[in-house]
Amino acid sequence: MGQLGSITWREVEPHVVRFRDPMDFQCHLVIGSERALLVDAMGGHGDLRAAVEQVTDLPVTVVATHSHYDHWAGAWFFDVVWMDAAEIDRIPLEMELAAGAHQHVLSKGIVTDDEPWAPRDGSMPEVALLQEGMAFDLGGITVEAIALPGHTVGSMGFYAHELGVLFTGDAVTPTMCLFFPESMDIATHRATLAKIAALPFERFYTSHQDRTFTREDLASFDACAAFVETDPGSEWVHGIFPQFTGRIHIYQGIDPEGDDFRALIEKDTPETRERAKRIRAERRAARAARKAAKQAE
Repeated sequence: MGQLGSITWREVEPHVVRFRDPMDFQCHLVIGSERALLVDAMGGHGDLRAAVEQVTDLPVTVVATHSHYDHWAGAWFFDVVWMDAAEIDRIPLEMELAAGAHQHVLSKGIVTDDEPWAPRDGSMPEVALLQEGMAFDLGGITVEAIALPGHTVGSMGFYAHELGVLFTGDAVTPTMCLFFPESMDIATHRATLAKIAALPFERFYTSHQDRTFTREDLASFDACAAFVETDPGSEWVHGIFPQFTGRIHIYQGIDPEGDDFRALIEKDTPETRERAKRIRAERRAARAARKAAKQAE
């Protein structure tokens, strides 16, 4: 275990180190014999570059699974970040959200104003264009970019071939978030799950859960996505940014931090509200039919 300011880190397996910031955002450093690859860069709180340099003195390449601020704001302490072209137009908005999140954690006392904050204390990195199939040779470990659309159009995963590890970002998470304007539909998400299942990985890491997922876990994520079609769900509002709303469907579990928890938050649209009304009406009709049948016995 290591720590620098509010950033902590630990080795989760040989060649892979997980960093965590004070908002519980995470990123992963994959270390080869010649280079290292930083998958995501968290939300910008704390000096991530200095923390990484305490772990390795190898040259570091930074890649972002997508452009949401909690995955790359920390890259403002680096020179270059690789990102899919479909994500770039959203960068100005994401930096506004990063500033709002920064004010939120300051007001809650989660961080103090003298803590390094990358968008204020660093500078905008050059954005290099990431494409599916690009491979990063780290020396003994090759990491390949894999398109995983759903959470956003340009979401990318990174598959470390020799390790059998896939880094999914937010493309697969226990609370699957498809409520953003840039999110895609559930069919696209399920197609991405099928694409992941076809990869020869052994385990995968997300950007928000401090645990290891395996291939066997994929079935529960797909079952959760399928569950949406038969569940009315409930209205949902983001805890920090109330402009983000959606409809949440909890498939299993009670505690969002529990290993068994699975949920999906989709967009709250006229279509999803109409589907919810239809499902509720069908359930009422089914209950009435059961009651009538019981009374007729």
